[in-house]
Amino acid sequence: KPNLTFFLNIDPEIGLKRASKRAPTDRLEQEALEFHQRVQQGFLKLAQREPERIFLLDATQEENTIFHHIQMKLIDFLKV
Repeated sequence: KPNLTFFLNIDPEIGLKRASKRAPTDRLEQEALEFHQRVQQGFLKLAQREPERIFLLDATQEENTIFHHIQMKLIDFLKV
């Protein structure tokens, strides 16, 4: 298991729309919306069970804000 995981959480429909703007899409991005919803729910459950290991981030925020949160978490994590 990784010591630290960043989970950038976003509504799967929004995530798929973002991914479709990049070309080409990969096999997972071509899966049905329901697949992505199940995956998201699975990761949310893991994040609830292991909050010390899985850092949950709202991926609807601006890229710079997300980067800042990740950077601060890494700095705190590496101090230990």
